[in-house]
Amino acid sequence: MLHAIIILEKSSGLCVFSENYTIDFDSTLFSGFLTAIQNFTENLKIGTLTSFITNDKAIVISASDYVSVALIIDLDDDVDEWFDKAYEIGQRFEEIYDMENWKGSLAEFNGFKDELKKLLVKKEENYLLAVAKWAKKEFGGEIRVNAILKPRKNKPKLKVDILLDRGDIDPRNLPNKLYLKRFQGLKKDLIFIKVVDGIVGRGEIKDFIEQVQEFGHFELEQVEEDIFPYFPKMVVIVGRDFSDTVKDLESTLYKVKNNKHYIQSKYLNLKVVGQLAKTELFNAYIEYWKWDTPYPIRIFK
Repeated sequence: MLHAIIILEKSSGLCVFSENYTIDFDSTLFSGFLTAIQNFTENLKIGTLTSFITNDKAIVISASDYVSVALIIDLDDDVDEWFDKAYEIGQRFEEIYDMENWKGSLAEFNGFKDELKKLLVKKEENYLLAVAKWAKKEFGGEIRVNAILKPRKNKPKLKVDILLDRGDIDPRNLPNKLYLKRFQGLKKDLIFIKVVDGIVGRGEIKDFIEQVQEFGHFELEQVEEDIFPYFPKMVVIVGRDFSDTVKDLESTLYKVKNNKHYIQSKYLNLKVVGQLAKTELFNAYIEYWKWDTPYPIRIFK
């Protein structure tokens, strides 16, 4: 995954453009650091620096005639592929801007953000796998792709594009321990993710959420073997974009508390009364994410 892009004016080492997607750092300080390393390797006559790693990130560097492009990526990413992308970014930057006659104004490079998006889209891998990789990084847990789950007897199966299993919930207080002991269908920290390769409409969300509410069982030992007994802690909808009709679902489809959208199982709450119903253990929170390159944007929050 791409975390940041830094473009330097080659002769001076000045940062002329940067985009930070997932990390917050001083691009000017990074530029000075990078320039110092490049000068050091050149003075030692050991060749031009093209990549290096830290304990949790990799940096790839491609130099063109007038600029150097540095990309900060994950350690497990393909360095060669990202090096090619850094080279392509540098070439496109020099095609658009006359760096040979540049007068020193940084404002003229602001428009490169839109061009950069076009270049990065070409790097996008299989959509579902890209979303799965992002979801693991964003939320954590073990991934199952294209999971087919049966909620109850005589109910249709539900396809969950990405299922994240974050293990058993660790209750923070005694009441929650008692709730989890009684309602074992809540004990696993699960996320159901629906992935739409296009514009997400109201109907798609409504159908998915209503099917999710069919999950949840009181007595796990009495559940048939082919039934998935657990109710998720979160439902995530990821799409290329969202229809305006999605915004008005609150009154009919889910509840809102503290600006958080949530639903509850149709079955786990049948016998729940009084204060028990107020515990957040029974809530499956809903998040909407618009797929964007290189990092999605959470919306409707």
